[in-house]
Amino acid sequence: MRYLKVTDARPEYAITPHEVIATMRGKDKYGSDNDVLDFADAITGKVVLSVGTADIDDYYPGFVAEWMPQNLAANAR
Repeated sequence: MRYLKVTDARPEYAITPHEVIATMRGKDKYGSDNDVLDFADAITGKVVLSVGTADIDDYYPGFVAEWMPQNLAANAR
């Protein structure tokens, strides 16, 4: 993944704004490098969105696109 496209287009479905903390994912348990950006909810500390390429130095790198709305503070129980 070379870049993310940022747009001002309004989504069809909207959620209330949440503050997130973005971090680059480190090596996995097997030592493979990842080029994945993880977004964690600032209140729960749980990852809510991940996007990028996993195992970038492997023969089979993989695209990562994970959305976990259950980890948002608004959905915490």
